[in-house]
Amino acid sequence: MTSQTDLLERPKAGLERPKAGASWEELVVGQLLRGDAGDPWFWSAHAGAEIDLIASHDGRRWASRVKRADQPRVTRPIREAVTDLDLRGVAVVRAGTRRLTLTPGIEAIPAAEALTSGALAALAAG
Repeated sequence: MTSQTDLLERPKAGLERPKAGASWEELVVGQLLRGDAGDPWFWSAHAGAEIDLIASHDGRRWASRVKRADQPRVTRPIREAVTDLDLRGVAVVRAGTRRLTLTPGIEAIPAAEALTSGALAALAAG
């Protein structure tokens, strides 16, 4: 059986699970809620776009989209959320070990970094 710690430290440990993406998302969002996610909420548009977690830090909103993919990309839901919600920053929290800048204000952040360093609040402050 794969533990939550295994999924965070070794993202490929959960790949054999039938609902690996959903499990990964649930685990990461749950852990983010334990950290610096002030006033958290979920956003979805009628057309199906969604953001997994939106929170604020010092009055500035940041968003998080959780993806198990090692090479995430900026998607339509992310672009819509930035525009509609006046977000300061977006983190695509992902499996993997490197931080990537996808576009200005949108970072792909390894889950281990997002959960331990206050990186999400730094996006809001930035």
